[in-house]
Amino acid sequence: MQLNFEIIRVAAVLAGALLAAEQDRRTSFIDEKITYSMIGAGIILNVLSFDANLIAFALGGAAVIFALGYALYKYGKLGGADVLLFCGIHLLLPYPPAGVQDWFWQTFLPEKALAHALVSEASRAIPFVASVFVASAMIAIAGTAVLYFTKLWGRKLKPDLPVAAVIAAAAIVIAYLFNAAGIWDGPRFPLVFVLAVEFICAGFVTVFQKQIMDEVIAREVPIAKIEDEDVILTDRMDRRIAEKYRVGPVATEQELVNLKKIEKNEGIRKFPVAKELPRLGPYIFIALALAILIGDLVAFALVS
Repeated sequence: MQLNFEIIRVAAVLAGALLAAEQDRRTSFIDEKITYSMIGAGIILNVLSFDANLIAFALGGAAVIFALGYALYKYGKLGGADVLLFCGIHLLLPYPPAGVQDWFWQTFLPEKALAHALVSEASRAIPFVASVFVASAMIAIAGTAVLYFTKLWGRKLKPDLPVAAVIAAAAIVIAYLFNAAGIWDGPRFPLVFVLAVEFICAGFVTVFQKQIMDEVIAREVPIAKIEDEDVILTDRMDRRIAEKYRVGPVATEQELVNLKKIEKNEGIRKFPVAKELPRLGPYIFIALALAILIGDLVAFALVS
């Protein structure tokens, strides 16, 4: 007998992601007890399903997520807790919660329910967490733009003019092509609108990237104020010293030891660290909640 435990899975993944999001929002830190509990609960539920295919899909997918996420973590592109959170989401919900999504579409959008069911069936081979990752990235792009816009508010803006010119030219070309294809007035306008907002937000962050880094993100701080998994801006250190002491981009215990050696041997008291990075936990939770209800909205919009 195969057991799915869909409601238990949905409740567990939402509870865990909500706790992680709130802690990340308040402290920029996610307790490993939360992510490990999600991973453990997911493994138990998958084993209790007595479904060999489900177990293989869940464990294999988690291994791939961890491997790819670890690579991003080592280069300072993704927090270690975020990697574990995505692993926990995948293990708890390897497949989309079909029952919850069917209820949502049949209740609120019955005319689109059949199309959604067809899309969901066609995309079942894709891990549910992939939809969560894409949605969280899109939400994070918009949130990051808003965050840094507010941080730059009232300051003299210093745009990268060549980059701005390239982005503006690309925007004009894309707008012309969309207009020629009649997409602005077509049924996919909501998707195009969302993509346009994403383009504007990403463009803003790109155009003001240097100013954001110089005036908002980068901070020279003593070792005592460097927190676990802070991003060390090695490109802002003396290259010779960074290479000599093998300083990596993530503030692990080993990196703090290396920095203490630099402090002792080179007399350097402060180090460049990224201190105003976006906190992904809340974005992941919002994306997860939307994906549980709606499913892969981008895929649905493309075929609807």
